[in-house]
Amino acid sequence: MKKILGALPVGLRERPLDFYAAFVLFLVGIYGIVDDNFPERFQQPLSSVFVNIISFYLIVAASLVISSLFCNKKKKPVYAHLAEFFGWMLICAASIAASLDRKSTRLNSS
Repeated sequence: MKKILGALPVGLRERPLDFYAAFVLFLVGIYGIVDDNFPERFQQPLSSVFVNIISFYLIVAASLVISSLFCNKKKKPVYAHLAEFFGWMLICAASIAASLDRKSTRLNSS
C-alpha cells in the first residue's frame, strides 16, 4: 500500500478530497453537455445554452484544479497556486450562475 501511495503525486496525496470534488464536477460538466435533458427543470432554449456554458466552465475549472494537484509545486509554484485558485473561483462562479438561473426560471414560470 505504501508503494501505491508513494507513486501518487504529492498534491494528490495531500488533498485527495479536492481531487474527488474536482473529478466529480468534471464529470457533471461533461454530462451537462452530452445529455440534452440535464438538468430536467430546464425547458427553455436559452436556459439550455446557459447550462452548456456553465458545464464548460465546470470542465475548465475542474481541469485546472486537477492539473494543479498533479503538477510539481517545487518546479512550478506559481502555476500550482494560481491554477488551483482560479479553478475554485470558476467553480464558485458557475455555482452562482446556476443558482441565479434557477431563480430566474422559477420567476418566469410563475
